[in-house]
Amino acid sequence: MSGSLPCFTDRWGAAACPSPDRGASDITGVNHFRAPMSSTLKILTIVFVGMMAAVMFTVPPPANLLVLAIVVLTATFSVRGYTVQPGMLLVHRLGWATKIPLAGLVAAGVQPNATVGSIRVFGIGGAFAFVGRFRNSELGSYRAYVTDPDFCVVLDFGSEKVIVTPDSPSRFVEAVLWGASSRT
Repeated sequence: MSGSLPCFTDRWGAAACPSPDRGASDITGVNHFRAPMSSTLKILTIVFVGMMAAVMFTVPPPANLLVLAIVVLTATFSVRGYTVQPGMLLVHRLGWATKIPLAGLVAAGVQPNATVGSIRVFGIGGAFAFVGRFRNSELGSYRAYVTDPDFCVVLDFGSEKVIVTPDSPSRFVEAVLWGASSRT
């Protein structure tokens, strides 16, 4: 499969393409990626937590515990990082991980600000992360696990697109193409 996947160049000029003879030992140390929060996301998160704290201190018990539960539940959907394994992408959350099988990956490429003009269909839009189902005119429908739109990587599975935002987009593309071409 790796021979059929195209190479990509990110906005920093780095090329990422799969190598047919690449083994797991070559990818060691590069397969985990942080999910940096943009300044905008940090501000939105602080505003959300601040508003919820204000509500929590103005409503009587036990309603204030419901507000606290909303903040904690929302935080559990935050994106902490990504790990590429043979055949699998893990999206690390607070206390758990979402597994995305890489079988059927058609293409992967760095596309900064791919989320511009998006409409949230279902999900969280700005408290701890942009997570869920979104839609825009360029990509159509997609699943997002986004913390900084400047670092967008679009994973195209043919019938579905997934956007992630690793700290090193071009290295991530190389790792995910390796992961998609590796047997589990």
